[in-house]
Amino acid sequence: MNFPLKSKNSDDWLPECSIGKILAFYARNVPSHPGKIRIFKWLSRLNPKPIFSFLGKARIQCILSDYIGHAMCFQGSWEPLSLAACIKLMKGNEAKTFLDAGANHGIFSIVVGNITGCPCVAVEPMPRNCQILTENLGLNPGITVQTFQCATTAENTRVSLSREKAGSGAWTKITATAVDHDAITVEGRPLSQILQEARCRQVRLMKIDVEGFELEVFKGLNWDSPVAPEIVLMECQPWDREKISFLTRLGYQPETVDGRSTMDLPEYPEGNLIFRRK
Repeated sequence: MNFPLKSKNSDDWLPECSIGKILAFYARNVPSHPGKIRIFKWLSRLNPKPIFSFLGKARIQCILSDYIGHAMCFQGSWEPLSLAACIKLMKGNEAKTFLDAGANHGIFSIVVGNITGCPCVAVEPMPRNCQILTENLGLNPGITVQTFQCATTAENTRVSLSREKAGSGAWTKITATAVDHDAITVEGRPLSQILQEARCRQVRLMKIDVEGFELEVFKGLNWDSPVAPEIVLMECQPWDREKISFLTRLGYQPETVDGRSTMDLPEYPEGNLIFRRK
């Protein structure tokens, strides 16, 4: 069944099954109209987790009830500039590791692993996200991704996670040391320990998206060690001065994900910055 999709880019995520093609065709091609989202939700009941592929290699479940999956179905992408930057930075560095701190459903690790062939370490604290991540890795048997279901913290501990509303699992936050018995509590481990267990010798690129917990994550890594990342892609905006200063003091130079200077920008594209060590 062929449904020609309107795509902005040649590397959009494309559905594999017939129901997925119908959903993506309706989402991307039919002009906005009253009730469109309601009709889309009704149609998505036919297959709430269609498989989408990237460049015919990386494959993931597009969770249509999830904010990111919804965006991928409607727009064909999620943070395409950041994803393209990760691919470019990892190509030709197959012996080095891609570290995905806050991996969510594994989009970045799965794409980078498939396109570049490099080994990946994916760390994700939320149990539900880890379950989907594991299922997605099962769709990509040719890649090397080690997964760690834990939070990344300054020291070994237990932490509480926020309970985000359905579809917003990517915005799960570490709220506090585990004291609330009704909260989701998970193990917290330092990055240095995780990388040692993964037998990682050199990190080329660390992508970190941990919803404001970056400074605690950074404290769990020895920045003078061989595994300190050469490049960091971090979620941030100009007002996140403390975590930007942390990396610049270590000798990292920031730029936007599309390669521009950060000077005088009111916001950064896709809410991410790349930091290269001088």
